[in-house]
This record gives sequence, C-alpha cells and structure tokens, in this order.
Amino acid sequence: MYGQELNTSNSSEGLYTLASPNAVRLMERADLDCFAVDDLIVLTNSHNCTGWNQDDITTTKLDTALPVPNDIDELRQEKLLAIQKNFVNSSHYRLYSYTPAFSDRRGLEVTLAPIGFHDFYPLMPFLDEPLVTNLDGVKTSIREKYGNTALTYSSSDYGTSLIPAPIALHGVIVTKDHQIILMQRSHSVAFYPGHWSASLEETMDSPGLSPKGTTSRAGDVDFFACATRGLEEELGIPASSIDNIKILSLNVEYLILAVAPVAIIRVDLTAQEVKTHWLLKAPDKNEASKIARVSTELSAVVDKLFSGLLWHPTARMRLIQFLFHTYGIDEVDKAIKARKKPSTT
Repeated sequence: MYGQELNTSNSSEGLYTLASPNAVRLMERADLDCFAVDDLIVLTNSHNCTGWNQDDITTTKLDTALPVPNDIDELRQEKLLAIQKNFVNSSHYRLYSYTPAFSDRRGLEVTLAPIGFHDFYPLMPFLDEPLVTNLDGVKTSIREKYGNTALTYSSSDYGTSLIPAPIALHGVIVTKDHQIILMQRSHSVAFYPGHWSASLEETMDSPGLSPKGTTSRAGDVDFFACATRGLEEELGIPASSIDNIKILSLNVEYLILAVAPVAIIRVDLTAQEVKTHWLLKAPDKNEASKIARVSTELSAVVDKLFSGLLWHPTARMRLIQFLFHTYGIDEVDKAIKARKKPSTT
C-alpha cells in the first residue's frame, strides 16, 4: 500500500516547479506557499541551507502525549486490533512545535512529544478514505479535514498538527572521497519498497519500548542522536566514523505527514568502505537491497536527479538541499535550468 510509483519530473523548467500535485494540494488547503520537491514540503530551513550544528538547536521534550480529535481516535481504535497482532507499540517522538529560524535568532527551537507506534500506524492506510465527517455531515477523509494542520507548526501558542505522525530523520551520507550514498530500499519494507533513497531514513525514538518489545532503550536525545543511531543500525557505521552532522531543515512528508529533518552526515570512510560496513556489520542490513553512489559534483547530482530512477518521494529534495548547502541556491537553480534536456526526436 506504500509502494506506489512516484512520477518525478524529468522535464522541469526549473527548481521551483518540482513540487508534486500532492504537495501543491496540501499547501493550498493550508493557504501557504512553501518550497517543495516531489512529496516533501519545507516547514523551515537554516539560512541558505548552511545547516544547524548541535549547539544551534534547543530541544525540549514533553512528558505526555498530545490529544487528537475524537473522530481520529475512534478510527484508530477501530483499526488497531489488526496492528496489535503484528506490531509492538514502540515509542517515538512527534513534533509539538518549533520556533521559525528568523534572522534575529541564533538557531532553532523544537518541542517534542511522545507518540506510540499504535498511535499513528493504524491510521496511515486510511488517511485518504472517506471515513470521518465534516461539520456539514458530509463524509470526508482525515487528510481533507485535518491535513492543513500538518503545515501549521509554529509555536505552542498556535497549536500543532491534529494528525498524529512521528518524526523521521532523512539523512544524506557524504563520504571522504566525495560521494553521496544511495540506498535502494528492500522489497520487504513497509514504505516505498524498491525505491532509491539518498541516503537513509530513521524514525526518532523516545524512551520505552523498542520494535522488538524490549524496554531498555533510552531514546534519542535530539536529531543528531537519531542520525547517529540510524547510521549504525542501517549501515553498521559507528559514531567514531562520523566527521560532522548538520541539520539543514524541517519538512513534512506528504504520505504519512511525518516531520522530516533533513541532515547531512559526513563520514570518515570511502564509499566502498561504507558498502563494506553495510554488508558485514549493519544490524538492519536487510532494509536495503543495494548500495550505490553519486559524485558530489554539481553536474553529477543534477544529472542523477533527472535520471529516471524510481526515487523515494523525499530523496530528490534531500539531494537538492545538499546542493544548496554546498554550492548555493542560485548556482543550483542555474544548473537545473541549464541541464541538457532529453531529446524528443
């Protein structure tokens, strides 16, 4: 149900025409203009995507879960039994609020709240089904009724998304030989099997149950800890091999309305060494089926963006934000506009 093919544009006129129809509709419902690529919509980003270091982000955690509308909870309860049979109620975080990165602020302030796997996963297949009722009594979908709130995180004074969804960090891995790691997702994963990612996704953990049912994990203290854990679990790369992590932005992923921090993770390994770690050391090796690479050169990444790969619907945004960070927004826009168009003859 989560493996639909994403029709990414191979003939775009420029950087600002890459939003999917899904992303455009969600922005229209929220009455907002945001930068979007495919199915990923930017909530806020560091200045010119230069990135936030660990000291630039203040993270506050709430102790209690956030309430949801009654009709959402009723639908969740109705669908929960089938999920409980197969999945542990593992503990994660969701975004409660963030303070936009205005020019007079040093960094980013985020507030997180706990969320269980059973709080959001039973709803995911049904976000677009007409299973709730509008005020006028007409049946509609959760996304149509509440989806606009997924783009309204601003501060605790203005509320938060009414649809429960986790934080899932989306990381771009850059090696010491100037390669970006690409990972083809296994055909056995729940979300977008067979799609190409740049480079990994990791749901943020809160203290409590792990997906295997143990209670020993302490949770991720911040986005940087989540990135470090994801690197070790999915690729077998230890924290000692990480040179630097920068968080470029906060985003919303259309499909499940998860909040997605985009991170650049630089490692002190070659691309071949990363592949070796994945093959021999990764605990969750089977989440991927192949590892590939692309040079960090501007032209190489732009060519790859429009190569026709079956992309994970957030992967091209990650690559573009990496390019912003490395070459600047104007140069990236120029390179995309100037790229060689495919022949029509």
